[in-house]
Amino acid sequence: MKSGRPVGHRLGHRIRSRASAHLGFLWQSTPFHRRPNVARKSKLRISEKPRLHGKSGWWCATVFGKRKKLDKDFVAAWRKLKALRVRAKKGLDHNRDWWDASFAQLADEYLDKLTGKKPATYRSFRYGILRALKIIGTTIRVAELRKFHLAKIEKHLEDDDYSPTTIKDTITTVQGVLNWAVEFELIDATPLPKYRKLAARCRTRVITRAEFAALLRHTDRNFRWFLVALRPTGCRPRELRSLIWEWVDLDQELWIIPEHKTTTRQREPQPRMIPLPPRIVRMCRWLAREPHSPTEHVFLNKLGQPYSKDCLVRKMDRLRDRAEIGAKGGERIVLYSNRHTFGTEHAGKVSDIELVELMGHTETCMTRRYVHSSAGRFRDLQRRLQTRFGVLENASASGNGSGRFGNIDWGPCQSTSRDRRSPIDCNQMHRIGPLRKGNEICGPAQGTSHEPH
Repeated sequence: MKSGRPVGHRLGHRIRSRASAHLGFLWQSTPFHRRPNVARKSKLRISEKPRLHGKSGWWCATVFGKRKKLDKDFVAAWRKLKALRVRAKKGLDHNRDWWDASFAQLADEYLDKLTGKKPATYRSFRYGILRALKIIGTTIRVAELRKFHLAKIEKHLEDDDYSPTTIKDTITTVQGVLNWAVEFELIDATPLPKYRKLAARCRTRVITRAEFAALLRHTDRNFRWFLVALRPTGCRPRELRSLIWEWVDLDQELWIIPEHKTTTRQREPQPRMIPLPPRIVRMCRWLAREPHSPTEHVFLNKLGQPYSKDCLVRKMDRLRDRAEIGAKGGERIVLYSNRHTFGTEHAGKVSDIELVELMGHTETCMTRRYVHSSAGRFRDLQRRLQTRFGVLENASASGNGSGRFGNIDWGPCQSTSRDRRSPIDCNQMHRIGPLRKGNEICGPAQGTSHEPH
């Protein structure tokens, strides 16, 4: 190269013919080393795929003309590069990379956004994340997450005797953190899509009268009041343990709960109103004799403190052991079983809409989960069918030979078959009319008269 000429003069004749039509006089009058770097325009973008740097072992990419180290893992490097391309296309900052952050840090950001939720919802998600981090560790990065880690969580929880419902909720919480990061454009895609989770186990256990009586015999007075109020009202255990005297209306015999589980699902939020049976009204009046303030809880333990969730769970576990009530079909009796018993016992006695209102639901599909099959319910259905349609179990032919069954008159019974109880004359089947099977008519032979005798 000769001295005195600007760097890159050999490319000038190739560029000038293509760019002079667009740059015009500005291109001709500007020295070459100050002209726009058109020759290197192709490098001012992000690479389409990562490349391996042999000396360092890193997968790298060209980002706006500079080499950027992505990751030593090819899959993680590919995810980061894809995220960079998406963020560059949207004009977002490409320096902040959440793929390099640990899952614990991303989960912490997720929990910060849940501070406005209900306390029970926040605790549920927090405990699910803690269960997952205890298994996969707190240092694993978002880019390193695989479906293998979800399978690892599932196996460890199964070994620790967690229920399928808890296992499913834990995996759903982990996926929810990543889906939230995608929604708020922290990452471009979730690394754990379409994982096949265990089916949640639904409660089907209904408490019989003998089992409920055994529970009442083996418990203390305070918890006995709690159980007696829980069964006939059908309310949730959380609603009962958080009930305060301000929500008790003894004149109208109602519990009026302003904030409940389905408040956020209603288009027009309304308080939950629980009608009280006469014995529950008498119990509330007896409890109201003690001095209390409107903000005090109605049901207290032996120490005069309101029940907590953990306290109720442990108390129910000990009570089952004392009453010697074991599991049936792999399901134990819990406090929520009273709510399933209420739904099963009242199904059919009131309309579907009334049962939805009594249980505090917004849709009938949710109420169906609380209605289960039982021998007593089937007997009640059969009894109501007999009463409504007048079906007689021991109907027989009268003395004059007329075959009458219920409200149906089959005409004279002249059957000569061995079964004299049959209400249909086998020789007069033509009264029912011909039966069609396909294109053939199966009935009396031709020439047989269809006129009644």
